Amino acid sequence: MKEDKIEFRVLHGHELEEGYQILCDATDWLRSHNINMWTNTISKNTYSQWHSRGYNLGLFRKDQLCFVISAMPLIHPSWRIPLGDRLLTWLRLAAVANDHRGNETGKIGFQYLFKYFKEQEANILYGEYMANNQFLNEYYRNLGFEVITTKEVRHINGMHIMALVQRCLS
Repeated sequence: MKEDKIEFRVLHGHELEEGYQILCDATDWLRSHNINMWTNTISKNTYSQWHSRGYNLGLFRKDQLCFVISAMPLIHPSWRIPLGDRLLTWLRLAAVANDHRGNETGKIGFQYLFKYFKEQEANILYGEYMANNQFLNEYYRNLGFEVITTKEVRHINGMHIMALVQRCLS
């Protein structure tokens, strides 16, 4: 049996639309399952700016884009107290394409992401998520993320607990 060809890389210019559509579809799926990870897709303009800077990455199986995530250097204004004013690598907006849900594509995508950044000599990746949901708490814990701290924030649809997380790569 032939193994799937798998590639993880920065998305090319012509893959902007497909990557953004995966995010939009994931937002709809999350909402329909009452998973408050994000409630609105970021604007296409913001995603396009990230794209032009090489921040949008993807996992391809048999040349088909099946997982997207954005990763960027950032001093996050919401987490300056615990992290300071250091430029850190932030993970944003991970999403699995509709046709690839349910076969651990997200987990595989993160494994390739960790390998990608380890090869670039990154030591730690940072992120945040709405921690009100047990699904997300378990998901990120199973990927090896550790919660640094949490805080309550007012969001468009009410109060939420945000978790600041890190994933050590060494």
